Amino acid sequence: MNSEISLYIHIPFCRSKCYYCDFYSINDGKKIDEYCKALINQIKKTECHEKKRSVKTVYIGGGTPSILSCVQIENIMNAINETFDLKNCIEQTIECNPESVTEEKLKIYKKLGINRLSIGTQSMNDCELQALGRIHTAEMTKTAYEMAIKNGFENISIDVMLAIPEQTMDTLKSTLNDLMNFQPKPTHISAYLLKIEEKTIFSKKNMQEINEDIQEEMYLYTAEFLAKNGYEHYEVSNFAQKNKKSIHNSNYWQQNEYLAFGTAAYGFTQNKRWHYDNNINEFIKNNGNIKKIIDEELNEQQLAEEKIILGLRTSDGIDAKILNEKASKYVDFLIKNGLIYQKNNKISLNSKGFLVSNGIIFEIISLLF
Repeated sequence: MNSEISLYIHIPFCRSKCYYCDFYSINDGKKIDEYCKALINQIKKTECHEKKRSVKTVYIGGGTPSILSCVQIENIMNAINETFDLKNCIEQTIECNPESVTEEKLKIYKKLGINRLSIGTQSMNDCELQALGRIHTAEMTKTAYEMAIKNGFENISIDVMLAIPEQTMDTLKSTLNDLMNFQPKPTHISAYLLKIEEKTIFSKKNMQEINEDIQEEMYLYTAEFLAKNGYEHYEVSNFAQKNKKSIHNSNYWQQNEYLAFGTAAYGFTQNKRWHYDNNINEFIKNNGNIKKIIDEELNEQQLAEEKIILGLRTSDGIDAKILNEKASKYVDFLIKNGLIYQKNNKISLNSKGFLVSNGIIFEIISLLF
């Protein structure tokens, strides 16, 4: 067992539901305090063999974690510090929405050791934000970002969405240019192609995804634009300045262990993938004392397959030595077609390859196993 571990803390509250969102979240603010108390109890009652384990990263996600009051977030972080060893913790991230960021909260985050923000921006175009069901404006993003810089945050990630209904190449270029004009520039950009998922508001409205050719154009333009501005395309949807990759998310892609807390949170320990049920009422009723639901226990072959899948989703790639004759021929074909490259006995997808990564990964796995 790796001595270091990552922690994911789930805050399933939002002021309103974005039209594209299929994550578990609720907008009943009256339950926040009860939920936080149950969450703290769950953290403090961590299994004995995990207590005081050294933590490498902490990620507070949602939902909208920045909706919590200063007291609530402070109590959660205190519980984490009481239960785990954070002396060597190198990255502590909290997700924020622009409309709920305040100077008081930023000061508390800093005091608590949170050193990275992930701001849910999606677009710097107010019409596109309204089309997504977002409740902030582009100006609110700018204000929140400047406030974060003023309060000493040097590591800030911005979420951007591509292929938004009615988005054009011109409005996308405008959003990206606006972000590059932030001073200093964001250290990290996550850029996601909009997918219409079942049970979302978009799905219920029969909203259709925009033309695949336009999606491809937007994705490849974003990758090229960010590369010119000093960002490495290090994962399918993620771009980072030098030494600013998300350490927490990289742990996921490297098959490292992580504990999860909160309703609908997912964890990975002892080769088991597991989660907690998305029933907040049961979570509160039982004061956080709920059972893990085991999704799968991976055997050696499954771990090997997953290592390849995760590796090919990142610029780290996979070791070329593991390829058999058939897979090597397929990789040579991909290299000739400009989808993959080989360097220092590693094979990695480039931006064009990332765009069609699912098909490539499936084919390589089928040739190897």
